[in-house]
Amino acid sequence: MLHCRNDTMDLKKYRRHATLRDGTTILMRPITPEDEELMLELFHSFSRETIYKRWFHIKEYMPREQLRKYIYNDLERDMALLAVVEDWDGEIPVGVGRFSFNEMNNSAEIAVVVRDDWQGKGVGTALVSYLTEIAKERGIEGFTAEVLADNHAMLHLFEKMGFFINKELVDGVYRLRMFF
Repeated sequence: MLHCRNDTMDLKKYRRHATLRDGTTILMRPITPEDEELMLELFHSFSRETIYKRWFHIKEYMPREQLRKYIYNDLERDMALLAVVEDWDGEIPVGVGRFSFNEMNNSAEIAVVVRDDWQGKGVGTALVSYLTEIAKERGIEGFTAEVLADNHAMLHLFEKMGFFINKELVDGVYRLRMFF
């Protein structure tokens, strides 16, 4: 059973706007159970390549069980942020970033994925920057991640964040330990 702690007060605390390179403003906010449709919309916007780079295999659909794991945010251990553009019709999902705390080594596994037509605009940078800030506030010492060796954009993103990075290449996948 998933533990969910989506206290409205806590959720408002984590809302933040960011301005992208082209001047567009995005809102980064915790994912809630009410975001199920937005998360499905975001998933269906991904190309096969983006899906492969994020999950290391092609997924034709998002299983409901996995989707529920993404939309329930235990703010005590984890953080999942949805990046949206606000317009007259509501919110347009453009990316998602999350970390999951690992108490054994006081680090958190991080993952980020951005809608194809928004890649290269700074959405991923904004999400990783904000997740880093939240992790530091919680006393977390760094992130871990697994990144395909040919996912140059994600590797570059982590490198430009200024983390001290240990890389281990295993079967075409970099296992990263990033220290703040």
